[in-house]
Amino acid sequence: MLGAIGLLSQSGCDTAPPPNRVPVPTSANPDQMRPMDYVKPLPPEDNRVDLRFPNQPIPEPPPPPNASTPSPTQHSFADVQRDFLDAYKQVGQPHIVIFVNHTLQGQIVPASAPEPWLTSQPPGEQAISATYLRSDQYDQASAGAVDYAGIENRLADWLSNKGQVAVTPPATVRQKLSEKQIKELQAGHAGPVEGLDADIFVQVQAHPVQQTQRGLQLQLEVRAINVKGGQAIGHATVDMESPIDHGQIDGTTRTISRELMVDMIRTWTAPLPNANPQP
Repeated sequence: MLGAIGLLSQSGCDTAPPPNRVPVPTSANPDQMRPMDYVKPLPPEDNRVDLRFPNQPIPEPPPPPNASTPSPTQHSFADVQRDFLDAYKQVGQPHIVIFVNHTLQGQIVPASAPEPWLTSQPPGEQAISATYLRSDQYDQASAGAVDYAGIENRLADWLSNKGQVAVTPPATVRQKLSEKQIKELQAGHAGPVEGLDADIFVQVQAHPVQQTQRGLQLQLEVRAINVKGGQAIGHATVDMESPIDHGQIDGTTRTISRELMVDMIRTWTAPLPNANPQP
């Protein structure tokens, strides 16, 4: 009995402080979590090396993708249209006229000087004579079936950007021209251009490339020039497969308008010559 009373008295007189509280580990507090050994993942099947066979070559890792290569979506048609409209407004919204030669044996009005920053340059006379067919090398019925008016109107639609660019309707342009003036333009003479009330003159010439069973394959050569001064500000050369239907016309003129818009953007945003002359 005395022993039990002694133990009770000793326990009631213990004044030692309690142990410190320790925070409970949580996922938001990883420093408080107990360290553990992480299991190293196995390499992929393609990069494993079987150690049972000596001198086995170790496969090289695949090269990293080239980050500097632009994605095709970075220069979509909508992007080009947007940038073209911005540049078009900055240069004062020039008036554009489109004229398609209604013949396979025509010429394009020459430019006084091509701009050095254009994405493409017109082919030389030797390249033209070596590439395009003569009138006796293709079917005249196929040549007569070319829808020049359809090409003219659809290209005007693309370049007008839903009415945001001042493009004269092709029918209105032809009403201003006499038969003589039309023949002069189709022969590559620039005289009639002055009377079209335009700042930019876009001309299209269809060249016969190959006669096939489905029809005549063409190559459309397009040039855009400043009416005042005659400098080239855009050029495109695009193939048109046969048969030449509405789908072909739509796709080909869309490609042409894209190339012209890219060239005109570069022309309008390029630094002026001798803008910063050296002392």
